[in-house]
Amino acid sequence: MISLNKTNFYTEFSNNLKLDNGDIVYLVSDLTNLFVKFKKMNLKFDINKLIDSILNKIDSNGTLLIPTFNWDYCKGIDFHYLHTKSMTGVLGKTALLRKDFDRTNNPIYSFAVTGKYKNYLLKFKNEDCFGNKSPFDFLYKKNAKYVSIDINFRDYGFTPIHYAEQKANASYRFIKTFEGYWTFKNKKKVKKKYQFFVRYLDQST
Repeated sequence: MISLNKTNFYTEFSNNLKLDNGDIVYLVSDLTNLFVKFKKMNLKFDINKLIDSILNKIDSNGTLLIPTFNWDYCKGIDFHYLHTKSMTGVLGKTALLRKDFDRTNNPIYSFAVTGKYKNYLLKFKNEDCFGNKSPFDFLYKKNAKYVSIDINFRDYGFTPIHYAEQKANASYRFIKTFEGYWTFKNKKKVKKKYQFFVRYLDQST
């Protein structure tokens, strides 16, 4: 049990994750409970300190990816590299405000990424959300560590499973193409198509 009133809470927290120097980490979270617990003790929970503690643990040889997914593109809404908000929690939103993080190039399944493989991942032009040369493919092939903080998979799901489903050509999903306008970091706006292995709406799976 980690005491919230300890000044080294963030260090203890990351130590309990058993991360190593050079690890590639896919971090997902629901920080609601931590915010509530800190508030009850008249303490302020600092998201940046949490991120920093994990980065210190994996060091400069490591890579941290935080989901910044947004599904508006599937509704025909334009994607902007800087202004389109993350729909996957405050952790991703905070990471996008930091200078050490950048956003990967997919308007539906993007990640805030920093570390050793950041520039490598930013070069991905994956027009298939879960296909080869996507961040999900990279995470699988690099044997990345999946770290979940207070996520109930029954409510939030487990996104990497869609990568496996596509690899296995799951019968309850199919490839659907979405087209829209995408504004890049260089402010260039282009019309692009992206493929997404979606679920059949008339099936409960």
